[in-house]
Amino acid sequence: MVSYFYYSIRNFPQGKCLFYKADYNHVDANIVSDGILYRDDQKKSWIVHAIYTGAPFDYKVRSAQNVKKIKLQKCYGGIIIDNTPYAFERTNPLSVSTSNSSGNSQELFGNGFFTEPTVADNALSLLQKEIVPNLEKIQRLFADTKHLFLSDDDKKIVKKYLDQCNKRTKELEVVIKNAQQLL
Repeated sequence: MVSYFYYSIRNFPQGKCLFYKADYNHVDANIVSDGILYRDDQKKSWIVHAIYTGAPFDYKVRSAQNVKKIKLQKCYGGIIIDNTPYAFERTNPLSVSTSNSSGNSQELFGNGFFTEPTVADNALSLLQKEIVPNLEKIQRLFADTKHLFLSDDDKKIVKKYLDQCNKRTKELEVVIKNAQQLL
């Protein structure tokens, strides 16, 4: 049996609001991404859903007049919705339909203040924005080179090294994404 977990968004102005936990991994701390906000009458709450490719989501929302496109950005222990930061409160998925006041819910904020993105968030952003594009640029430059003083053996060694760099970059991305889930 698959269980779905939500974060409850603290102090949301329209009332009780939930954010699907799996979507948090697809929102970046440094890049604003698209999402939607809609009212779910079954859960008696507002739902925030990040829009990304490969996401299982039922786009047949019953009350279409309540659907609103929003901008999302990750912050430590919360989410920024349309430039307003909100803290998360962890919610038991079985109590989603109950009231928002849960005395023993574990807060994800230490002192209630927003902190910087985690090291894993920054590392993933650096990897995707700088390291991978630069590696691809080096690979293109090498593929286009016609250097007279490089032997065929030298070219094979360089190609093997670039292939290893590409493989290690992909492995590093997996490690960082796993670390994100732990932090």
